[in-house]
Amino acid sequence: MRFASLCREGDHRAVSDAIDALADGFRRAYADGDRELLASLLDPGVTWGEPGAEGGCSNRKQVLAWFDNLGRIGMRGTVTGVEQQADGFVLVVEVDTPQGIFTVRQRMTVAGDLVISINPDGA
Repeated sequence: MRFASLCREGDHRAVSDAIDALADGFRRAYADGDRELLASLLDPGVTWGEPGAEGGCSNRKQVLAWFDNLGRIGMRGTVTGVEQQADGFVLVVEVDTPQGIFTVRQRMTVAGDLVISINPDGA
């Protein structure tokens, strides 16, 4: 059953399970550098970054290219936390770079069974 249908029906346990499944997919994709798994979690029209911001992505192909590039330059992400929200979740990611380790929070908005937008989370 699709995420939006579960939300409308008020099936909070099923919504929680759906978010957990998506978040687990991201966890595995990041850990393994698995671009095919990542692609399966993203809507074809997914956006990444603030609209109009330099360096943002406006579709799945661009997000995957960005993911590939991060791996090429030696950056690796490890999902260290997931915070569920009404229309998606926040991934807390520890990023290991050649310059050191830092943490980012990425807000994932979900529609259907896929992530439709990825934005920095200011929390």
